[in-house]
Amino acid sequence: NLHKHSIIHCDLKPENIFLTYDTDETGRERVIALIGDLGLAYDANNPEATKKGIGTLQFAPPERLEGKMQGAPGDAWAIGVILSLCFHNCYPYLQFNNTAENLHRQIYEASKALQNVPSPKKGTINWIIWGLTRPDLNDRLSLKEALEELDRLNGV
Repeated sequence: NLHKHSIIHCDLKPENIFLTYDTDETGRERVIALIGDLGLAYDANNPEATKKGIGTLQFAPPERLEGKMQGAPGDAWAIGVILSLCFHNCYPYLQFNNTAENLHRQIYEASKALQNVPSPKKGTINWIIWGLTRPDLNDRLSLKEALEELDRLNGV
């Protein structure tokens, strides 16, 4: 919902996502994710928005590690990393020597090594994670596309 209001979070990580429960009109319980800690967030419509910081390194997208402004695809990257942690208990890329330069290099080396490996089957959580964590932001799934895929997986 933040992106509908042109707000880019820039520091999505598990510690900034709060879960609560609600009951829909049919009586079915559902989980609601609330986003907190908007300290690095900015309005994408504001041409004077500045880079306040890199955020949490393990969840920072490649473009941010390059010092570029983070947009909605960067938040999508962070959600992909979070899903990888939730479903596989690991980051999608290696995390040794946590510096921006090392992480950036590892992401692109892993991506290059996987070029000839077929992508996961569409309609699976692995495909969603893979789509959200594409190093090239132009190839990355949007959060809207990821949510549509998650709804299909859940039969909604």
